[in-house]
This record gives sequence, structure tokens and C-alpha cells, in this order.
Amino acid sequence: MKNLTVYECTKYQGTFRRCIEFAKKCGLPISKRLSPTLYYANSKSAWGMTLKPPRGKILIAITSGLVDDWGDKNKNLPTKRKGSLCSVLFHELAHTCPGSFDHGKSWKKWVKVLNDNGTNVDLHPCGKNPPNWER
Repeated sequence: MKNLTVYECTKYQGTFRRCIEFAKKCGLPISKRLSPTLYYANSKSAWGMTLKPPRGKILIAITSGLVDDWGDKNKNLPTKRKGSLCSVLFHELAHTCPGSFDHGKSWKKWVKVLNDNGTNVDLHPCGKNPPNWER
């Protein structure tokens, strides 16, 4: 994650907090180290990411392109991405559960719990509509 710029995402804090509350109600053992603040990141390889340092807060960041497209700045991107913010947030929240930092059995178990409660999280690490550079 060299040269990754991360900065606070003020616009979607309420959505992020509602996703955290819903995930907890579903029974996800979300890490107590999770920062309650959502961040933007300049990543060009994923819609969201969970940054887990050895110490300190775990950060969840969304790619600014994911939400920038809501303003129709890029007409070539599929409109389905407009509904993917919560899916990406739930995907990343599952990564904060013990033993779930990868896309292995534990992570898939927690995504199944979320999906059984109607969240429609995609198992693909980049979501249903990966960025142009992943197509």
C-alpha cells in the first residue's frame, strides 16, 4: 500500500455508522479497534479497503471513485455502482471480524450472516461491478 493517501470522508459518516450498527445486530464480532470514522483512499485496485495496522485503530476506506460516480462525473460507468456503497462497507466490516482479514472461510461465514439478513454483499473482493481497470 505504498503511496496510499487516506483522508476523512465526512459525507457518508451516517451511512457508515448505520452499517456498523446493522452488522452488530446481525451478530458480527466487529473489532473493538475499528475507527468509527469512514475514510476515502486513492486506491485504483478496489472499491474499499480495511487498513489493519499492528497497533492502533483499524480504518475502513472507500475509493473516492466509488462515490464520485454518484455525481455522474463519468457517464461511462454502470449505474449499478450507485447502490454499492453499503455493500462495500459491509464487505469491509466483515474483514474486521477475528480471522477474517482475507477472503477465506471465516470472512465468507460473516458475509453469509450479513446476506442472510438481506445485505446482498458480493463475495467478489471488488464487488459486482469492479473498477474499469479490473475488467
